[in-house]
This record gives sequence, structure tokens and C-alpha cells, in this order.
Amino acid sequence: MRWKTIDAQNAEHRSTTFMQKTFGSVHAVMWKTLRRRKQMSKMSIKVSFTVGVSLREALTEAREKAEKLGVAFIEFSFNGAFFAVSPQADIERGIEEFEKGMKAIVI
Repeated sequence: MRWKTIDAQNAEHRSTTFMQKTFGSVHAVMWKTLRRRKQMSKMSIKVSFTVGVSLREALTEAREKAEKLGVAFIEFSFNGAFFAVSPQADIERGIEEFEKGMKAIVI
């Protein structure tokens, strides 16, 4: 039996395309981010925040919980925008992207 060798870039493109078709573009970005960071966990947790929490508080707490729980992402919605926050998230970048009007933010 002959085995075909696939270079890493082609394999990553194929897996990203599969994720886009299967789960949508936001989850494909999350998958690509995970692969780039080579994190051990592939788990994400969906949470919700109570009324009155600022975006900065939500992002900071999500980053802290992701690090403490050892998960890849903490997912939540905030004023109509979807966030996926990793333990290494850049809070300022998340706020900037939200202010620009982006609806799906992976940090």
C-alpha cells in the first residue's frame, strides 16, 4: 500500500475547510487559532454574564476562567456579538474589534 505525503500547509487548509463546512466560519477560526497555539485542550465552555457587566469585565473574567479551567476557549455573547476568549487573549484587541462592529471575535 502506498501512502501519500501531504505537506502541513495543505493539511491545515483541508482541516480548516472541513471545519468551515461543518461548523461555520467562526468555529473554523477557533480551530485554526487552537492549532497555531498548540494548546492541549480542545474544549470550549459556553457561559453567560449577568446584566450590568462591562465588556472589559466579561473579557477579563473569561480569560481568567479559561486559564484556570485549562480550556481552549470561553464562549459568550455580548450585545449581539459572539466572543471566544482564550487563556492568552488580548483584552484590548477584543474591545477594539467590538467597537469596530465585528460580530464574531476570537481572541
